[in-house]
Amino acid sequence: MDSVLLSIEQKLNNPMTAIEFFRKVKPLVKYIGNGHTDIMPSIDYHRSLIKELPRFPFIVDKTKKEIKILINKSNNSDIQDGHVIVSINNISANEVYQNLVDNTTRDGYSLTLPEIKVATNYSGY
Repeated sequence: MDSVLLSIEQKLNNPMTAIEFFRKVKPLVKYIGNGHTDIMPSIDYHRSLIKELPRFPFIVDKTKKEIKILINKSNNSDIQDGHVIVSINNISANEVYQNLVDNTTRDGYSLTLPEIKVATNYSGY
């Protein structure tokens, strides 16, 4: 834990926005390993997420190999339920998913809770 804290401390070496700070410290939840402990963004950012910022417009299903669209909530009718998401903003969809899981609170080393949370609220993350 000391090395994790030191690594994060070294990244806090210049002024940053609240969301930049949040993104740097959020990985701590993976190492704390307590499902009741979480690090949340500022209340203003959280409100913006709910009311203003665009959301990922799909309900998805994560299989072992891919992320499939279960329900398309976008206005793009060319995207069909069952299509596979390959990348998001030029980042592999599986890499995005794994990053979300890695930064979601958990109990010990179990991945069950973070995988369920990410899979059921993908657009919220």
